[in-house]
Amino acid sequence: MFGDSDFASNAAAGVAGNVDLFMNTVGWLSQQENLISVRPKEAADRRITLTAGQQLRINWLALAVIPGFIFGAGIMRWWRRR
Repeated sequence: MFGDSDFASNAAAGVAGNVDLFMNTVGWLSQQENLISVRPKEAADRRITLTAGQQLRINWLALAVIPGFIFGAGIMRWWRRR
């Protein structure tokens, strides 16, 4: 777990809880258990920006193309079994 201090460096600060590990270690070493906790994660900005054309294509895909493909596959399957 603690091979060296690289996990607490600036380069590795954003990797999978390294900051929490370091802060909890410091709290434990200073014998202040009230500082040991799992801190809430900041919500990542996951917005996507689409042009009007891209929105239109996604709507067509979701509302017509995919259901049409499923309906067509069902008709083909029904026709072959007949």
